[in-house]
Amino acid sequence: MYWSAEGVIERSVLDGSNRSVVAELGVTLFGDTIDAKGLTLDVPMNRIYFVSFHEYSLFYIDLGSENYTVQTLIQSFWHFYFPYGIAVDDEYVYWTERFAYGYVFRLNKTANDDFVEALIQGTYDPRGIAVKKGKFSRDGRYLLFK
Repeated sequence: MYWSAEGVIERSVLDGSNRSVVAELGVTLFGDTIDAKGLTLDVPMNRIYFVSFHEYSLFYIDLGSENYTVQTLIQSFWHFYFPYGIAVDDEYVYWTERFAYGYVFRLNKTANDDFVEALIQGTYDPRGIAVKKGKFSRDGRYLLFK
């Protein structure tokens, strides 16, 4: 399991043993501790993604690398003003943004461009996000509440 607190990303075995630091995120130019919100694990690519309010960025760490270096996928004041939740599928990274009535954005995780797509706006205060793979159906088979 992975978690973040006070500028550090850590991991351990599910029973809490073998706790170790994956990355120390440091501080901003203004002295704020860099945050890591909404950690999400991308198993096929062996990466962990997270968003940062203080750095206006979407970051990832390649868990297959030797030193777990934090890499910037995109940095943009307009897309990471109040980021919160994050999710990933085979092609995209999705995140919620609470600024200006709320958005859900997505970015291709392998295209090496900065094209951010606004999927939904007007969510007002989006927090967590999850992605369901496959075709969506409105017939109730995938809905908890009808």
